[in-house]
Amino acid sequence: MAATRAYLQAEPPTDLTRLIAAYVGPLHAPDAAQRRFEMAVGAYLHSSEAPVSAAGRAADGRPDLDAFIVECRALHATLAGELQQRLLTAVEAHGWPATGVLAAREVTSQLVQPTLQQGGRRIAYFLVDALRFEPGAGAICAAF
Repeated sequence: MAATRAYLQAEPPTDLTRLIAAYVGPLHAPDAAQRRFEMAVGAYLHSSEAPVSAAGRAADGRPDLDAFIVECRALHATLAGELQQRLLTAVEAHGWPATGVLAAREVTSQLVQPTLQQGGRRIAYFLVDALRFEPGAGAICAAF
């Protein structure tokens, strides 16, 4: 998250194209980490290792993880809110869609068809919804 905070401090708040490029790059990492964290929390809370007493401590005397989970969620929510505000400011300043970023409807005509016309080549591509970018990016990286 430190790298994301450094980016938010260094980058102009209204550069929409650069903000999108940065999210496609390293800025999606906190969202991916939060998604993995939530999966781990869910697995832990549904496991036999999570018995918590009424006093807020695990049955074996270890501190309860609730405060840690709440703090992690709050940190991510704050960061996500800052990124969202940055995006909304940029969209208000420059409109949508961003200049130089392909719309989903342009992918086939500008990227897929020219490659197919190179003679007998096969192509596969992943079109990932923006709300699920980080899992899609992770799947693509794992596949290659």
